[in-house]
Amino acid sequence: MARKGAFCIIYGQGKVLLVKRTDFPLWDLPGGGIKEDESETEAALREAREETGFSIRVNYMIGKYERPEVNDTQFIFSAEIIGGKAIYKGDETANLKWFALNSLPFLIVAHRKGQIKDFSIGCKNKKEVLKEPIINKLFKR
Repeated sequence: MARKGAFCIIYGQGKVLLVKRTDFPLWDLPGGGIKEDESETEAALREAREETGFSIRVNYMIGKYERPEVNDTQFIFSAEIIGGKAIYKGDETANLKWFALNSLPFLIVAHRKGQIKDFSIGCKNKKEVLKEPIINKLFKR
């Protein structure tokens, strides 16, 4: 079954906002699965609100990243906060923290550093096929 997700790089004052997940202890971009009745952008807005507490504005799509080995496609957007209040702990959020682009955490979901780099160099509407990290192959879900 194909999976599709929408994630946001929320950027402000030289830093990117990351969410520490509750399901496994890694930092990630705010985002998640796209529901059947919503667009990629609508999913990004909903997921950001659920995981961070912030209302955001999507500026543009950075890229569409496909992972054919696991039948997964992720849409990564540039976004900015327009309202709301931070959620530091919630159903999906163990923590919320701003990180400088040159000081991202070591324990971060695979491919996120590359996607954040794509944002930092101004990529728009990039299409990339990603190889699955060896660790994921060893510990298949």
